[in-house]
Amino acid sequence: MEGKVVAKSDKDDQSFSTQTTAEIRNNVPFIIGVAGGTASGKTTVCNVIMSRLHDRRVVLINQDSFYHSLNDEQSANPQEHNFDHPDAFNMELLLSCLETLKKGESVNIPSYDYKINKNSGPGRMVSPSDVIILEGILVLHDERVRDLMNIKIFVDSDSDVRLGRRIKRDTVERGRNIQYVLDQYDKHVKPSFEEFILPSKKHADIIIPRGADNDVAIDLIVQHIRTKLGQHDLCKIYQNLFVIPSTFQIRGMHTIIRDVKTRKHEFVFYADRLIRLVVEHGLGHLPFTEKQIITPTKSIYTGVVFCKRLCGVAVIRSGESMENALRACCKGIKIGKVLIQREGNGRQLIYEKLPKDIESRQVLLLDPVLASGDSAVEAISLLLSKGVSESNIIFLNLIAAPEGIHAVCRQYPRLKIVTSEIDGGLNEHSRVIPGMGEFGDRYFGTGGSETDPFVPKSKLIYEKLPKDIESRQVLLLDPVLASGDSAVEAISLLLSKGVSESNIIFLNLIAAPEGIHAVCRQYPRLKIVTSEIDAGLNEHSRVIPGMGEFGDRYFGTGGSETDPFVPKSKDRQKLLWVLVFIMSYILLLFLMAAQVATGHLAPTPSPACNIPAIYNFGDSNSDTGGIAAAFYPPGPPSGQTFFKRPVGRASDGRLIIDFIAEKLGLPYLSAYLDSIKANFTHGANFATGGATIRRVNESWFFHNASPFSLDIQFEHFNQFKDRTTYLYNQAKDESQRNTLPRPEDFKKAIYTIDIGQNDLAYVFRTLGVEASRAEIPDIVNQFAASIQQLYGKGARAFWIHNTGPIGCLPVTYAKILNPPAGFLDEIGCVDGQNDIAMEFNDKLKAKVIQLRSNLTEATLTYVDMYAAKYELIANAIDLGFTEWFTICCGYHDPNNDLYCGNRGKINGSEVFAGSCKEPTKVISWDGVHYSDAANKWIATQITKGLYSDPPLPITEACHKIINDVM
Repeated sequence: MEGKVVAKSDKDDQSFSTQTTAEIRNNVPFIIGVAGGTASGKTTVCNVIMSRLHDRRVVLINQDSFYHSLNDEQSANPQEHNFDHPDAFNMELLLSCLETLKKGESVNIPSYDYKINKNSGPGRMVSPSDVIILEGILVLHDERVRDLMNIKIFVDSDSDVRLGRRIKRDTVERGRNIQYVLDQYDKHVKPSFEEFILPSKKHADIIIPRGADNDVAIDLIVQHIRTKLGQHDLCKIYQNLFVIPSTFQIRGMHTIIRDVKTRKHEFVFYADRLIRLVVEHGLGHLPFTEKQIITPTKSIYTGVVFCKRLCGVAVIRSGESMENALRACCKGIKIGKVLIQREGNGRQLIYEKLPKDIESRQVLLLDPVLASGDSAVEAISLLLSKGVSESNIIFLNLIAAPEGIHAVCRQYPRLKIVTSEIDGGLNEHSRVIPGMGEFGDRYFGTGGSETDPFVPKSKLIYEKLPKDIESRQVLLLDPVLASGDSAVEAISLLLSKGVSESNIIFLNLIAAPEGIHAVCRQYPRLKIVTSEIDAGLNEHSRVIPGMGEFGDRYFGTGGSETDPFVPKSKDRQKLLWVLVFIMSYILLLFLMAAQVATGHLAPTPSPACNIPAIYNFGDSNSDTGGIAAAFYPPGPPSGQTFFKRPVGRASDGRLIIDFIAEKLGLPYLSAYLDSIKANFTHGANFATGGATIRRVNESWFFHNASPFSLDIQFEHFNQFKDRTTYLYNQAKDESQRNTLPRPEDFKKAIYTIDIGQNDLAYVFRTLGVEASRAEIPDIVNQFAASIQQLYGKGARAFWIHNTGPIGCLPVTYAKILNPPAGFLDEIGCVDGQNDIAMEFNDKLKAKVIQLRSNLTEATLTYVDMYAAKYELIANAIDLGFTEWFTICCGYHDPNNDLYCGNRGKINGSEVFAGSCKEPTKVISWDGVHYSDAANKWIATQITKGLYSDPPLPITEACHKIINDVM
């Protein structure tokens, strides 16, 4: 619910109104582009979307309105004119109209008469709206137009259906005869579709098969649009930016702490309240576990407990104001500190004290104001350098400026920023506008110089951090994120202490967009949690509207005769006791609501599961001999390190699936396709090297593409289960049954799935990296279909691996000469390929979450193999390995490829591609697959639950996930 404040002047009785946050946020229209072939159903889809957004102002603009008028000569023979060519449209006028509407101004849309093929009449005046739908065959063709869109949709229909619709439309509505329509179709429509329209499909965010008949797709689109319309414009851009829901309470607290007249003790009181809300919201982004307890009435109560691997990191000085709220929420939490100093135009880390195990923790990064984001970027960089995973960082602010949000989110798209308000921006002094002034000075009662009371203190002076911070989740505390300089410095310190960027959660009360940009761009994998994002920074780098100097106002320090923020000590002590009680009560309510609202799932912390069997599906990453049995087995030196002989594995020893079996106390899995000495009493392995989720039109002999795609592997399992169950039930004695899996074990077994990398490699090879994005939804949907089929056959516990960093294959790295700027990431991996892999993983995770709701009796654990493998690759030297791109077995350079175990000529000499001297020191065995030592490291991390959602060890992966905690 939003409200307006109306003030009435006594002098002239003139009324003034102030815009609410929601009104300010929705000034920029949400633009949807809907493309597709002629008569594909685009207009119908648009009409359905408009009807379902009836409570919003929605306007439909048709690209056909922007056709160039035909001259008299062209009008005489319109069938010779190609209306489906990009040159047929006045794209400059279309672009100008969209830009004008996006500025909030009305615009005149031309009116095109199809019968005379000319513009006619005065046109149509269109006013700015909440939603603008641009529909047309080529709306996704022009990059400039695409860049203005928030969602790009492609309506995909069968060509015969489109032709039939076109004939009906053009004859009935446009006065053309059938022969004219057919001639146009053969001469212009079909060629233009194949040359211009169909290729634009790759730019679509969403592809709708069957047009308006696809109710599910349209419902999802409408839900997404409604979600985006309720967000700040920056939240529409950055999926990792979260603004806590605005209420009158939050707006009221912002009004108080931003007011320059607010006294210090009031500033501290209301800042603490707001900080507590931001911290609680930030904690809502952490993994939780469910816990059952007995109440005094002897009743069972199901509640939640926090993730234990957690820590906070406060960006000194303002971030320290957020520590009390964090400690009140998380008893005994380790809190590190970073101090970052302004150095010229940048920030320099002066001091850091972080937990030694910070890299294994979730990190809450605390800085109340995010301004330019420089300090935040520095702090996040420090956390990453300490081993903190970017996705484990939550950056908490009170206010944030757009500049800071851009700086942080662009550089670190996988961390989270949580703020209470986004301000307007930064002024010429990089202060958040409207902001709240210098938060630290206002909170702690200290000030700057007489000429500039707002001098920032962004240099690390002191740090005291938990010794094991690198293994903890870190909550970084700073109530105001202004420019983000201090935040960046603090995060940088955390990273230097081994904290994984993704383990940092930065908590603020308010954040300036500048600070959010600064942090999110540099540290995309940490999380920022804030209660509000303010407008920006003013000329003094203060957040506007802000809340003044948070530290001075909270602690009652500093100030002058003109400073009204000096507290009364007795009043302050009473306030602190009241705060403890109030915040504890608020925390209980907020955590329960945040848990449900954010969609985090709470697993049941139970004793280790009794998992009697493993059934595995996948590719060469988990193939224990399937493809070798189907075609031909690999020779030496395969298997030399552990098995001392070739055993059908693409490694010198064990695969991750072997270590999973060891962890569960089960024998290594026999390949389903291998009948020699196979033991299927405790499961079977249906994986084959080169396997894909979707069937591909390639051969094993030319491209190493397995004919046993995921659907075929499911059929193998289906046959296996039916046949063994029949034989078990027909067995006459126990000795016969002991050679077969027990039928009841199929439901108790864990079903591990590790596949998808070859699908991406295939579309890279056939379509190119960027064009492959459009294929991801279909790949993920087919993956989900196999999960549902397994569920239908009784599978209940799923352990699902996402795809690894395919841009980090040493065999690819060996081929790269003189790469262009930006082609490789900071450690040398192909950035574009990894970006596609992460997009695939994001959609896969979303699908897993959806399946949890649909498969009500299943437990689905999503394992972030990408993060685990990239962590190993990025820290190879520190973990005792050689450089990540070292290949142990095989020879590869820009001109030669001699694969492991083969003989061939290199530079004219006959050579054998054998093993390196120390395979235990390398990550990559053959340039594509991992070594026994690397697989062991990865398996150790994932089986502990460090990279799992929910964060449970594999020994507890059978337990049911509870979706509701209220």
